[in-house]
Amino acid sequence: MKKFILFITILFTLLHTTFLHLQNKTTTHDSIQKSLATKIIRFHVIGNSNSSLDQNVKLEIKNNILDYLKPLLDNSNDISYSRKLIQTNLKQISHIAQKTLAKYNLNYSVNTNLTTSFFPKKQYGDMTLPAGKYEAVRIKLGNAYGKNWWCVLYPSLCFVDSTYSVLPS
Repeated sequence: MKKFILFITILFTLLHTTFLHLQNKTTTHDSIQKSLATKIIRFHVIGNSNSSLDQNVKLEIKNNILDYLKPLLDNSNDISYSRKLIQTNLKQISHIAQKTLAKYNLNYSVNTNLTTSFFPKKQYGDMTLPAGKYEAVRIKLGNAYGKNWWCVLYPSLCFVDSTYSVLPS
C-alpha cells in the first residue's frame, strides 16, 4: 500500500510539474506575441480566388503596393509615424489595387483597411512570429476566397531579400 501511495504521489507531482511548465510556456508565448504585436505592422493581401489569373493579379497588386510604400516607409523608425503614413495613403493603396485589376479587365471589389487580424505562426527568414492578433494593412480582393500573401510592413521586412533576412534580436 505504501508503494502505491508513493507511486500516486510521484505521478501527481510529475503531472502537476508538467502542467505548470506548459502553463508557463503558454504565458511566455502569449507575452512575446503581445509584445511583438505592439512593434510591427503586417501586410496582408487576399486573392479573389485560387485561379491562376487571380493569384497572379494578387501578386502584381502586392508588388505595386510595396513599390509605392517602400519609399514612404524606408526611413521610418517609429511605428506611430508609419501607421499615420499608412492611414493617410489607404485610398492611394486601394487605387493602386483597382488600377491593377482594371489592367486585366477585372471589376471585383477592393477592400483596403488598417485593422487588427489574427495571423497564424509565420517564419520570415530566421525570424518566427507567433500566432496571434497583429495590426495589418489588409487588402481583400473580390470574394477574398483565394490564397493570401503576407509580410511585415513595419519594420520593413517586406523589402528584405529572404536570403539576407537575419535580423537582430
